[in-house]
Amino acid sequence: LFDPISMDNYFKILSILLVTKGKGFGFYCSLYSR
Repeated sequence: LFDPISMDNYFKILSILLVTKGKGFGFYCSLYSR
């Protein structure tokens, strides 16, 4: 029921939603710009 791929996609979608709301944009960049 909780397979890693689904959870990974869930967190990616969640982070994208946060960015579109303008929240944690700098945090998102620092995470994915390494």
